[in-house]
Amino acid sequence: MNEVAYSKSIFDCETTKVRLRSLTADDEALFLSIYTNSQTMQMLGPAMSQEEARGAFLATLTQCDKSDPKCAFLAAESKRTEKPIGICAAPQIDLPGRCVEVGMMLLHKVQDRHLGQAAMTSLVRQVFAVLPVDEVWIRQLAKHRPARRLAALIGFKQCDRVDRDGGSTDMHFASILRHDWLSESTLVRKEPSV
Repeated sequence: MNEVAYSKSIFDCETTKVRLRSLTADDEALFLSIYTNSQTMQMLGPAMSQEEARGAFLATLTQCDKSDPKCAFLAAESKRTEKPIGICAAPQIDLPGRCVEVGMMLLHKVQDRHLGQAAMTSLVRQVFAVLPVDEVWIRQLAKHRPARRLAALIGFKQCDRVDRDGGSTDMHFASILRHDWLSESTLVRKEPSV
């Protein structure tokens, strides 16, 4: 059961408000506009140079294109405008451990909580629908209150998790367990009105 063959496209999905699709070479400008913007990156780390971001983009595509990907990166688009709003990701897919880390970065000019909530909810829903995992978790800087509020709105609850990557000690970890996701009120799953 832990060995599941899948491709990155299994995470592609859409709702009435957002579309999530696998990142492609055509999304380089989106990736660069996020990772090189100091305002967008202020809660994540230093902004990259164009060259660094381009290298990270190519490395991301290569990692996600493997026959047994351990991560997935998706372009998030507004269905109303048909323009990108950011990137959703599953940067750590741990099938033996039955858990997946998720995350999201919106373009600085977007920063729309409702679209962000719709995109992240869609990603969590899709992860539970297509992978044999029991937990979806998120890692955020403790001081990034808007991101923590958004995670709580979706249903993430604080959890005890150790940052194995040796990251910042002021990280906040939260997770959603499959049984909670399936049993909680549908109000949590409803798309926010914009």
